[in-house]
Amino acid sequence: MLQNLWTFYHIMSSDEDQPVVEDLYVGFDTDMCLVATIEHINHENPEYSCSVSAIVGNDDAFTLSKRIKVSMKQLPDAISEFTKEYTEIVNADFKQVQECFKTIIDWFIEKNCPYRIVRKYGKHGFICC
Repeated sequence: MLQNLWTFYHIMSSDEDQPVVEDLYVGFDTDMCLVATIEHINHENPEYSCSVSAIVGNDDAFTLSKRIKVSMKQLPDAISEFTKEYTEIVNADFKQVQECFKTIIDWFIEKNCPYRIVRKYGKHGFICC
């Protein structure tokens, strides 16, 4: 999903010295939908790489930006601000990356912002979370 984002903000990564890494990003796709995505990257067995994304439609993203009084462009920064505690974790594990993703989804729910989940599966239907 990351390759579909035209602008994004890196929130956090799991331990990058490991053969399998999870990265969490938030940004906008080419349709101006707000996207929070976990990229599960398996460097040893790339066919098991996958992703999960929470996608907020562009109209709903615009409504969200008005609701929290920031511009659309500032939405990724606003999300990074309330997930700041996660960005300070050194050598995070998958569970911590996924908890941060859940925090973002919970925020969407709290702000009454509809979203949909989109998954990109790895080999044999492997999913990261």
